[in-house]
Amino acid sequence: MVKAENVSIRYLAGDFSDVGLKEWVIQKIKKERKVEPVWAVQDVNFTLESGDFLGIIGTNGAGKSTLLKSVTGILEPRKGKITTDGNVIALLELGTGFDGDLNLRENILMRGALLGFSKEFIEEKTDEILEFAELTDFQWYKYKQLSSGMRSRLAFSICCMVNPDVLILDEVLSVGDGSFRQKSSEKMLNIIKGGAITLFVGHSTVTMRQLATKILWLDRGKQIAFADNRGDAVELLALYEIFLKIRSKNPKAVPDIDDLRKRYRESKIKAAAIEKSKSSLNDLKLTKEEQQLFDELTADLKNKLQIKTVTLSKIVKFERHLLFNPELITKAEEKIKEITDKPIVLCGNFSICYTLKKLFMDRGIAVAFSGEATDKALEDIKNMTDVDLILTTNEKTAEDIRKLTNARVISTDELFCFKITG
Repeated sequence: MVKAENVSIRYLAGDFSDVGLKEWVIQKIKKERKVEPVWAVQDVNFTLESGDFLGIIGTNGAGKSTLLKSVTGILEPRKGKITTDGNVIALLELGTGFDGDLNLRENILMRGALLGFSKEFIEEKTDEILEFAELTDFQWYKYKQLSSGMRSRLAFSICCMVNPDVLILDEVLSVGDGSFRQKSSEKMLNIIKGGAITLFVGHSTVTMRQLATKILWLDRGKQIAFADNRGDAVELLALYEIFLKIRSKNPKAVPDIDDLRKRYRESKIKAAAIEKSKSSLNDLKLTKEEQQLFDELTADLKNKLQIKTVTLSKIVKFERHLLFNPELITKAEEKIKEITDKPIVLCGNFSICYTLKKLFMDRGIAVAFSGEATDKALEDIKNMTDVDLILTTNEKTAEDIRKLTNARVISTDELFCFKITG
């Protein structure tokens, strides 16, 4: 078990370790020296049981690495306490515990001794460590001759191959190439299944989402949230990703969990609406030219919701309202039948018109014309004598058509009682 209870860690900014004793004494005499406490971690609480993988998230300076050092015993909390059971293995800095002039086998023995393991145990594990790190062919090379990627793989492999009870990793699961990262993730899953507790600091929410069973979010030393189950952990990662976008625009932004949850819910609704919008568009029977246009629109919709054109924003907003409020279609049907039992005309935004055409025809409402308000379309509408109702997708088109016909002209804004344009 690993348990943190109201843990706070303080540094002293301006003590003599920064400048040396002589300079400190001089500044002290001149009263130029000020020592100020800096709280790197404040009131952090969490509990981890066997098999838990805790992902610790937060921007730079949040206190993540400082907290890990406290769990390992390197730093002692100024307030609160941390309780750990079993053998704790930490990989905080990849180069720690290695000698550049020793070969890899010698470094593995030395590193193992620093971790508290017997020489016999490490010698038994050496070949396995080298094989996992993909460094068997380099076992007689000096450590200083290795690339940074090789050093990372070696350090990670040593920590994972000694079967720790508590494994602490500080931004090291991104080591090596793609294949080694995949192998590292699989190894981590095996460690978790074996009952080990893992604490991991990293900036990759993809890795967190794959492995973490719990998430701790720190910001400027303060605990923002702690998700103690898998479902809440996934949601908290999503909230964190939303916050990163906000922080990129406003470096002074402070996490507001309630606001982030609201944004998250809205993004899920929008994503669901877009998926349903694509399905409804694909059901339409279109000409070759019309199908080409819809293919272009749906391709843009797939571009991570980066909707940049007015047409696409209209489609998404319009579809979202209709798909999540089917009673609107029923009310629109009733209004239309009150006005006329003849075929109607749909004119304006191309995509919205065809979506409405499908929805209305499914309910038995005939459509005489559906398309954009081109000069030819307006001329055709002007010559229609057997039409009582013309429905437009925006008020501007409605105004133009009212000048051409005696038929009743209303916009979708009026029909559905919400604004879909702009």
